[in-house]
Amino acid sequence: MSPKIALSLALALPLALSLVALAPAVASAKPFSLQPDDKPWGRGTLMPSLALGGSFGSRGGGSLLVGAGLTYFVVNNLGLRLSLTNFTTFFPKSYETDYPGLKKSVPTNEFSLTPGVMVVLYRNYRFSPYIHAGVGPVFLNHKRGVIGEW
Repeated sequence: MSPKIALSLALALPLALSLVALAPAVASAKPFSLQPDDKPWGRGTLMPSLALGGSFGSRGGGSLLVGAGLTYFVVNNLGLRLSLTNFTTFFPKSYETDYPGLKKSVPTNEFSLTPGVMVVLYRNYRFSPYIHAGVGPVFLNHKRGVIGEW
């Protein structure tokens, strides 16, 4: 056997064995299947989510975020999502005295309603990476209108 053929076989053998070992894991994932299976994030799963965050300054200002969402997986790995988020800004008292009318001229409350899609790239009980995207309106207070968010 020539050295080139021996080198080719030596490189091809580990690749072939790794593909054979990986085949059952890939075959059992069944992405985007209409049939339920034993893995997480399968068809019919309803996933609620909550969000809470804030930042508060020493002079009394800050912000508060409260949100909730719900995802329904229509097929394995693919879910439709709806998120509601409310973001409120609080100005320090010194801003109110230094800049009269600031609270009425700047939006201090943002409410967003965002429908979206969630794709779970790998379904596992311990680690499931996903991609989420959505587009929706953001309603601003003080008659500042509606803007878009993605």
